[in-house]
Amino acid sequence: RVRIGLLLLGLGLAAIASADTRSPGAGSAPPPTASVPAGQGPGTWWLVGALTGSTKPDDHLADYQWDTSAQLAYGARLLMGRGPLAVGVGTWRSNTTQSTGFAGAGTNPTVNATSWEVMGEGRLLTVWGLDLLASASAGRMHLGYDPEQMTIDPGTGTPVVVDFEAVDEWIGGGGLGARHPVGSNWALGLSVEHRWYGLDTAHRNGSVIVQQRESFGEWSARFEMAWIHASR
Repeated sequence: RVRIGLLLLGLGLAAIASADTRSPGAGSAPPPTASVPAGQGPGTWWLVGALTGSTKPDDHLADYQWDTSAQLAYGARLLMGRGPLAVGVGTWRSNTTQSTGFAGAGTNPTVNATSWEVMGEGRLLTVWGLDLLASASAGRMHLGYDPEQMTIDPGTGTPVVVDFEAVDEWIGGGGLGARHPVGSNWALGLSVEHRWYGLDTAHRNGSVIVQQRESFGEWSARFEMAWIHASR
């Protein structure tokens, strides 16, 4: 009987020890978890980004005396995301010049293009920590002139006052980009975007002035410094 009791006691202690190794006790440490950069996890996250880069106006605008070379541009955006998808708002500002066509007009007026847009962004895949992204946007663009008024002598000896009226148009576009974290809450991004808009134009065709609605597009290359916060 003593031997049988000792055998049963040994089997019981072995079963308890085996159970302890399979399930952690109250005082045991939790298993380590991998650190996920903000914005790459499944939860809600916020992004505040400062943008800079360049915008290339449509070459067809050169027919209306616009400078269509690439110009410095800048902007900002605010996104709210959940998992791989995000929506938000943003602004982008660029400028160029438009010639009056008169030699005595002096400095050509500057055309300032400022857009306010609603935008969406989706993460297509992540490769070695680099997020590959697709984006779309739609909003309003304001074209304003500086100066808004000029006095021009067309060669007749009688000065003419020319008013450059501001223009507001709908604008939309899309692009592709990439973003890489540089810390737990910071990331650098690079994107290329194409946007479309329409303008009412007028040009001379012989002795006739032709007025029509035309579509234009522009390319932008954007660099972003972003702060990303993930909700807990």
